[in-house]
Amino acid sequence: MKRTAFLMFLFITIIMAILTGSSFAVTYGETRKRVLVVYDNPNLLNRDYSGLANDFSVILSEQLGHFNTEVEVVMENEYKEGMLEGYQYIFYLSLREKYSVNQVLLQDIANTARTVIWYGGGIEELLNANKNIPLKFRGRSKTYHLVEYNKETFNLGQNAGINLLVEPLSEEVITYGRVSDGKGVYPLIANWKNYWFMSGLDTSGVKYLVFSDVLHEIFGEYHSEYRKVYLRIEDVSPLRSPKNLMEIADYLYSKKIPFIIALIPAYINPETGVEVSITDKPEVVKAVGYMVERGGTVVLHGYTHQHYKEETGEGFEFWDAFEDRPLNVNYADYVRERVLKGIEICRENGLYPLAFEPPHYAMAQDGYRELKKYFSTVIGQLQTTDRRFITASLPYEIRNTKRFNRFLPESLGYVAEDGSFGVNEILKNAGKMLLVRDAVTGVFFHSFMDKAYLKQIVEGLESMGYVFADLEKEDNWVKIGDYNIRSTAKGDIIYEGPLLKKEKIKSGIKEEEKNPHFTEV
Repeated sequence: MKRTAFLMFLFITIIMAILTGSSFAVTYGETRKRVLVVYDNPNLLNRDYSGLANDFSVILSEQLGHFNTEVEVVMENEYKEGMLEGYQYIFYLSLREKYSVNQVLLQDIANTARTVIWYGGGIEELLNANKNIPLKFRGRSKTYHLVEYNKETFNLGQNAGINLLVEPLSEEVITYGRVSDGKGVYPLIANWKNYWFMSGLDTSGVKYLVFSDVLHEIFGEYHSEYRKVYLRIEDVSPLRSPKNLMEIADYLYSKKIPFIIALIPAYINPETGVEVSITDKPEVVKAVGYMVERGGTVVLHGYTHQHYKEETGEGFEFWDAFEDRPLNVNYADYVRERVLKGIEICRENGLYPLAFEPPHYAMAQDGYRELKKYFSTVIGQLQTTDRRFITASLPYEIRNTKRFNRFLPESLGYVAEDGSFGVNEILKNAGKMLLVRDAVTGVFFHSFMDKAYLKQIVEGLESMGYVFADLEKEDNWVKIGDYNIRSTAKGDIIYEGPLLKKEKIKSGIKEEEKNPHFTEV
């Protein structure tokens, strides 16, 4: 009887994964893979300001949340003999040009049967320590600007960065992708038995995307091979034009395209003294409600999207933009207060956010830990450090990491008002993302821009085969104070918490909202 119940549960789980468009393999009952990330640390601040802009150890540790992994991160100088024995996979990140590899670490890696992924410099030291590896180091080069992968060729030009060239000495070496200067050709990624080597130093471009795709081979995990994009209407504040919002909703509804409404509940302009919430603008609330009826899903985009002397929409909220450092606040109290105020205003107006998007994607590391308490889902880009404001675009959805329960990345950009970035750049980025078999990305659009741009973006992404994802038809939850909001794969939104004054109770059962997919509990 128990076996029958289990098989039925497993069958339903698989069917639900298919129906909800999950890109994740069913891992019910599987033990998470233990991963150790070791990175060099000669001078983190200088490395931040080099061409490798971000702390790759943070990017990688979060990115691996796309797979069924449990990740630990240590600096190279903290590594102790035998430490890798507790792990199945060891990533070594060497982003420096000088210094020798920690000899204790080097000997452990050279003699292990565990899977090793060597990313960056010092590969010649490993090849000397383990002469069985059939690769020959040919040096560093900045002239190898052509990258080939899956029959696609990209000319990186001045953005090629450094390649660490290795020559395979055996047919047993499996290669993924190639780098070339038009004459010589070397593998971008080489694999021999339990050793993997990534030659192209990159944390955001084409070579990084190839690496992100090949991680599926490294971990041996199957993910559904289609690309999803989340379309956001950005910075919907109390001062936005209701007419523009509704026209956008009508267009997307006519195309049967779901979208996200990045809502800022309150507007503040310290210079003019203007302070207004959506409660003061019933026509905006009506327009947002209209958008929801036409396939929109509300996401809380901060509370005021500003701090100190900044104007809403222009300023930061969870980062000190003037000093370029975390705010001088207790983030536990500050984040809770801002989120709670935002949720309360939304609730007052019959709106139910299902996720959070940090304003300008800026968030101190302590802030991420607080958001994780309240939101199942965060949208945007990853701020990798508290040393300065800088973000990274991840190539796919991640779950159960140090910073997030679930993270939906944005990497395509938006149409800039000054024309510095437009539709062509967005579609170019989307084309690169096709390198990743199960890419998840996002694009956003401001309602005051010409809607012709939006149509070009939508049609361009459709022609590439992207599927527009519906956040409301995914499992999300928001829990803070007395408020509990969640959505289901059927597109239902379920709310538990305080009633509005206008709501009534009949026979002890709370009346449902007009939305047939909405339920009060």
